[in-house]
Amino acid sequence: MFFYLNKESLLNGEVTVIFQTENQIPNYKEITNFGALVEFKGESIPDNWEYSITEDMLYDIKDKPSPYHILKNKKWVVEDKDGFKEYCFNNIDNIKEEILEYGFDYEITNGDKHRQKCRDNDIAKMVATVVSLQLAKSMGVDKKVTWYFEDNVGMSAGLEELGKLMLYGTTFIQSVYDTEHYFKTLKEIKKISKIEFETKRKELHIKRVGGN
Repeated sequence: MFFYLNKESLLNGEVTVIFQTENQIPNYKEITNFGALVEFKGESIPDNWEYSITEDMLYDIKDKPSPYHILKNKKWVVEDKDGFKEYCFNNIDNIKEEILEYGFDYEITNGDKHRQKCRDNDIAKMVATVVSLQLAKSMGVDKKVTWYFEDNVGMSAGLEELGKLMLYGTTFIQSVYDTEHYFKTLKEIKKISKIEFETKRKELHIKRVGGN
């Protein structure tokens, strides 16, 4: 669908549709009865839009890569490199915190996985429990505890079992920070998605445990 909008209204922050048609009007700029017109192609006028004076076009804000991009020759380019870098770093930090908050799914038995969070208090509890089991072992006592995952499923764990969980968790956390470092040191910084972050994190995790 093609929409032909009143340019003056756009400059005042409003949308006034003059024509709406399924077929493009090639010479719409020559139509002056309704003032200067701006062409927009789409199913409908976006709820959140901006108008580029230099490019003389309306666009959906969702199509704008970041607040630090502008349209130039119909293409998005970074206008403020320092601002965009900080914006991308903040995005990476938010993804990192979200992944650490979720933690990881740990397999107890064949295919039976349970979620282990990696918040500071979770890590502190795990370390304290391992130290307690080490102390018991040094005193000749093979002690076991019940370690509860996020879904309240309990795992009977001695020093070896909890040590394996802790080792996996340590590798997981390191892979998160490795991924953060990877994206923050790219030659050309970019805004990434959570899927991109997680894909790279899994790749780096496998490398750390000696996988291919």
